[in-house]
Order: sequence, then structure tokens, then C-alpha cells
Amino acid sequence: MDKPVTAREREILELISQGFSTKEIAYRLYISEETVKSHRHHLFNKFSARNSPHLIQKALCEGVLKDVITTAFDQNHLKG
Repeated sequence: MDKPVTAREREILELISQGFSTKEIAYRLYISEETVKSHRHHLFNKFSARNSPHLIQKALCEGVLKDVITTAFDQNHLKG
């Protein structure tokens, strides 16, 4: 990845990894769907990803989603 992920892109990446749709992400972040699509496009380019699962895989490999996955695991484990 040549360019760093912005704070907003990271927010969107985290929501994508949690399975939220573009419409749901826009609603949660109080931004337009077009803005979400723009950020998604930038993320796909930065990670050279073909689709959302590929984007998540690459973000995990780069360590960008590490904290999100760990937190999600901890929350699920505590519910257990």
C-alpha cells in the first residue's frame, strides 16, 4: 500500500469488515452514499483489491484491521 489509510477510510473499512452495506454505512456516519462509494473506491485502489472480501483480507495482512478483529473476538468471547 503506497498511501496511508485516512481516519474516515479506516472507519468505512471497519464497517465493511462488519458486513454493513454502503447505505448502512452512510446512515451510520451521517454521510451520503456517494461519499461512501468514493471512500470505498479509494480503499480498493490503495489495497489493489478486487472486491470486499479481498479488501478485508489485504487490510488484515497489512495490519490495518488488527484492532477491529481483536475487539470483535473479545466481545464475542465474553458473550460466550
